[in-house]
Parts: sequence; C-alpha cells; structure tokens
Amino acid sequence: LTPNNLYALRLLAATQLRLGRPDEAARTLNPALKSANADAGVLVVAGEIALAKKDFSQASSYFEQAAQRNPDSAAILTELGISRLAQGDSRAMTDLQAAAGMEGANSRADNFIILNQLKKKEFDAALKSIAALEKKQSASPLSWNYRGAAYLGKQDVARARDGFGQALKLDPGFFPAAANLAQLDLKDKQPIAARQRFEGILKADPKHLNAMLALADLALLSKDEKTFVSWLEKAASVQPQALQPRLVLARYQLAKGDKNKALATAREAVNAQPDSPVALDLLGTTQLAVGDSTNALASYRKLVEGQPGQATPLVKLATTQIVAKDLPGARKTLQDVLRIQPDLIEAQLMLGGIEIQSARFEEAQKLAKQVQQQKPDNPAGFVLEGDTAFARKDYSSALAAFERAQKLKPSGSLLVRQLQIFNATQRPEEGEKRLAAWLSTHPQDAGIRAALAENLIKRGQHKAAAEHYLLLNKGNPNNLLVLNNLAWSLFESKDSRALGFAEQALKLKPDNPAVMDTLGWILVQQGQTSRGIKLLKQALAKAPDAAEIQFHLASSLAQSGDRARALSEVERLLASGVAFPQMQEARNLHKHLKNQ
Repeated sequence: LTPNNLYALRLLAATQLRLGRPDEAARTLNPALKSANADAGVLVVAGEIALAKKDFSQASSYFEQAAQRNPDSAAILTELGISRLAQGDSRAMTDLQAAAGMEGANSRADNFIILNQLKKKEFDAALKSIAALEKKQSASPLSWNYRGAAYLGKQDVARARDGFGQALKLDPGFFPAAANLAQLDLKDKQPIAARQRFEGILKADPKHLNAMLALADLALLSKDEKTFVSWLEKAASVQPQALQPRLVLARYQLAKGDKNKALATAREAVNAQPDSPVALDLLGTTQLAVGDSTNALASYRKLVEGQPGQATPLVKLATTQIVAKDLPGARKTLQDVLRIQPDLIEAQLMLGGIEIQSARFEEAQKLAKQVQQQKPDNPAGFVLEGDTAFARKDYSSALAAFERAQKLKPSGSLLVRQLQIFNATQRPEEGEKRLAAWLSTHPQDAGIRAALAENLIKRGQHKAAAEHYLLLNKGNPNNLLVLNNLAWSLFESKDSRALGFAEQALKLKPDNPAVMDTLGWILVQQGQTSRGIKLLKQALAKAPDAAEIQFHLASSLAQSGDRARALSEVERLLASGVAFPQMQEARNLHKHLKNQ
C-alpha cells in the first residue's frame, strides 16, 4: 500500500470509530496494519479501536509499537499509559509521568495521573500532581475541582469546599464542582443549599442538561414527584436531542403504571436519536408493556441490525418473540445467540424453556447437560434438568435434579419446585415440611411463606394457612392478595377477625372482583345477605367467567329465598362446563332447587 492509501484507510477507520462502529473500523484498517509501510499513525488508530472494544492488552501492544516508531510523541505515550492503566499494569504511571514531562505535552496525561491517584486514595501525591499541572497551565476550574476532591479524601471538608468554590468562581457554570458542593450540602442536611447550587449553574447556562437532571433528582429525593416530572419535561424540551431526561421520565411513567405516557416519551427518545440502542430498547420495553408485541418486535429487530454479532440485543429479541408466542422464531434467535456466545447461560435456559413448552424434552435435556458440563458449580443446569423431567412427569428424576441444585446453592424457590412434585405425587405434607424448615432459618422470606400458605389453603388447611398470612400481613400490611387470603382462611377457620380483614381489602381495592367475592360471601354467611349479594353481583359483573363467584352468588340467592334467580345462576354455571372446586356442591344445590 502507498502512503496515500494508508492515510486514506487510517482516516476512514478513525471516522468509523468516532461514529461508534469499532468492528467496521477494524476491518477497514486491517489492510493498512498488514502493510510493511504501516506507520505510527496507523498503529495509534488500531490501539484506539482496541480500546473501544475493551481489548486493553491488544491496545497496549499497538501503542507500544507506535511509541517505538515515534518515541518523542507525548500523545502516543499517554495512550500507552491509559491502556496499561486499564489493565492494572504498574508501568502505566511511568508512561503517563514521562508523557506529562515532555516538551509541549497537553494536560491529558496529567489528568489521568491525578484521577488514578485520587482513585487509589493517594491524596497527597494527587495534590503534588495538581500543583505540577498548574505550573504548566494556569489554575483552572478542573484543577481546583481535583484539589477539592483530594482534600475531601483527606477528610478536610473546609478545604474541599474551598476548592470546589474556587472552581465555581472561575467558571460559574462548572457543573462537577456544583455537584460536589451539593453532595456536601445534602450530607449536612441542607437540601435548599444543594438546590441553589444547580440553580446557579442554570443562571450561567439556562439549558444545562445535567443541572436540570440534578434538580429532578433532588425533587424525587424530597418526594416532590410533580417537580421531578416538571424538571425532566423541561430538560427534554430545551434539549431536543437529549436521551437521558426522556429515558428517566419513561421509566418513571412505566413504574407508575402510566404505560401510554411512557410509550409517547419512549417514541420521543427514538425520534431524538433514531439509532440509539438505549432508546430502541426502551421503546421495545414500553411497547411490550402496552401489549403491542408486533411493534416491539420491529424495535428489537432494528436494535439487532444496529449491533450485528452482539448477543444481548438478540436475547432481547428472543424474549419479545416468546411474549408474542413465536416459539420457532425465538428458538432460531437463541440458537444464533449461542453461536456467538456458546456458554451464555441466560440464552441456554431460555432455549431450554422453549424446548419444554414445545415438548422437545430430549433437546431440553441436552441443554441441561451442556450447562452442567460448562458450569458444574451452577445449579441452573440441574434446575433445567428438573423442569424437563417434571414436564414429562418423571417425578423421581425431577426431584433428584432439584435436590442436587439445592445442595449446590440452597434456595427457597427450589423448594417450591419440590413442593409441586410432592403435590403431583400426593405427598403435599412432605413438600410443606421442607418449606417450613426453610422458614425456620429464613423467617423473612415472604415469597416462600406465601407459597406455603397458598398450598395449605388449597388443601383446606385454613387454620395453618391463616397463621402464615397473619405473619405476612404484619410484615406487609397493605398487600391485597395477603389480606384477601387471610380473610378467607380466617373465615374458613370460623375466626371472627375474617370480616375486618375482608373490609380492609375492599377499602384498598374497591373494584377487585376477588375481594368483593370474599367479603360478599362472608357477609352472606354472617347474615348480612343484602349487602353480600350486592357485592357478589358486582364481582360477577367484573369477572363473568369466574365460576367460584357465580357459585357463591347462586348459593347466596338460594339462602335469601330467591329460588328462581338461584336456579338460573346454578344452571348457567353447570352448563358452562368449567371445572371448579365446588362442582359437587353446585350439583347438590341444583338438585335441591329443582326439587323445591
């Protein structure tokens, strides 16, 4: 290759790297690297590409070769020091200090020296390096901010405040110093002073993105959600290309259940930066949240196209395909993932789950064995083996696999899987005993306590279930499911406290059909027939296919003397063909009403 060709390839590769396409840049530069005429400039770009790909060892190799060809370049020596620093190589500081001492060197090497010293808590050394930097260039907001950080590390808060304050005097819009002072203000319980720091930044620069985001964070810290949202919306408005305010706002809206608002915000983020992987991921997530799997698939396919050869976006696409019930598509995508990264356990387990759903048990078993071989100390391979065996009703093999996983890493969730096996083999007490033993050493494990209580309810062990639900309610007083199940188990145990908990659940969620059913049935059994039937009718209107609610309504109508309506409800229920626990009771009620 001629020098002109080398220069052109180097320039193109550097441009591709700046555009965030390191793999493409590497392919472009490869012929230049192989050329006998490759100069230091080509090697520097190769090193920068390796840095972008986090291949620090390769980067060091390229920069070392470049430094040999151009030993008087402070810039090359700085890059060599940075790449060695990333590897924890002790030669890094020697390289950086040599670069900092060279004629005409800029401050980049000095900055890395200072940052490394601060990171390693070498605060006195950092102060000396800051003084050396200021001899090369006049004091700057950055050097004063470094000084403040060094004094803060030495627990000298007064001098730290002075350093950060001097930085702001030199540049009232210097955000890092304001942020450091705000942190000190918050530590001193002075939130108003902290807020004023960022307001000062906005006076100097009314469109400063980080200042507005910081003010949003402060508002959230003080539980002022309205102001939090207002600052995020303002930041998005004055910074049309900014992703961060839109990402934070959309995630907040999703967490609050405002799915449509979150979707609109996510679309704004993609419009601001159409090729941003983070924005596309957010859009796909919000589209899934609103049930739009078709457009979510399109978003994740675009994400995959923008990151060819990457496993993570493919896993996200596969997850979306599973939600969209495209199991063949998800299988193919996950196979692509495993070609890229054969031991990615997340993909292996997802693929195993698909094979189980598709009744391809041999394929699932092969994956389980593969995971066990690759990661023998990880329980995941044995869990997949157990899930596979359970799905094909090989309960003894499933139990053995889950017990092996439990030995590797004890877990309450594995005991719940074992409980399912004991239920299937008509030995529920054995499974419940294992959960109870776990709770004796992990009493705060609410998920396992809830699983045990639910199993006890299903078996009609209401008094034992109520004891667990009382503990769960004590730990989490406003959990709707806990309150409803507690009321039911107490009612079945003939405990007068049932009504109070049922009323509490209704107050918490007045339009929940399960809650209305529980309270309505309790009221009818306690003689408050009119209100009870009203609640049961409302519950059935909201959940017309709920067989148990319909049975409760039919029974309540019969108790109230409304034979015709009761007969109509029970006949409609039995005609539906839906199986439910009180099926025999419903048949008996129907027979009784017909004979009246």
